[in-house]
Amino acid sequence: METQSSTMDIACKIVVAALESKTLSLQPDPRVRQNTLDHDAAQIARAFTLIHDAVFNEHRRISGQK
Repeated sequence: METQSSTMDIACKIVVAALESKTLSLQPDPRVRQNTLDHDAAQIARAFTLIHDAVFNEHRRISGQK
């Protein structure tokens, strides 16, 4: 159970860091189109989904070994 918790903590920290990094780099700029911001948000959402799936699969793998 501790492994699952620490793995989830790490995954959450990665997602938060990615969001903070993207947010800081996307300062308001009238030259930036809304679709560019939407594309970046979609990339972050895909990354979060991949991390979530990896954590879920790792949890299943660990649980199956017990």
